[in-house]
Amino acid sequence: MIGILCCKPVQKKLTAWLLCGAVLAAPAFANSGGGAAEGAAGAVYVTFKPPLVTNYGGAGRIKYVKADMSIRVENAAVADSVQHNMPLIRNNLLNIMAKQTDDSLGGQPGKEAMRQEALKEIQAIIKREADLEGVLDLYFNSIVVQK
Repeated sequence: MIGILCCKPVQKKLTAWLLCGAVLAAPAFANSGGGAAEGAAGAVYVTFKPPLVTNYGGAGRIKYVKADMSIRVENAAVADSVQHNMPLIRNNLLNIMAKQTDDSLGGQPGKEAMRQEALKEIQAIIKREADLEGVLDLYFNSIVVQK
């Protein structure tokens, strides 16, 4: 059953306790998974799940860039708007990533420029679609370039 070698009554009680624990813990896990997490001073972080992956660089050998990002927003209302508009945001950020070059992805200044462009794009989308401000920053949790 659960890999414990003991008598049946003990196994039944243990199973009942494990089920109760799982039922009681489920709401906490549901609230913490994916999406938004509240940070210091009320800031909320929205993560991209799954990370963005696209090819870049035009003709020639196919090259890929993968970026795992988080967006820092002012409050839950802005986080909800980001989540609601995530398909549009992902599309536009994939387009920004796809137009990069080896030079722009080869060093920190190029990656920072791409981050700033992506942040401005997210801010514009949330302003246009939800008439909200409050997208504070965009962070690369990781970025991988395959040339």
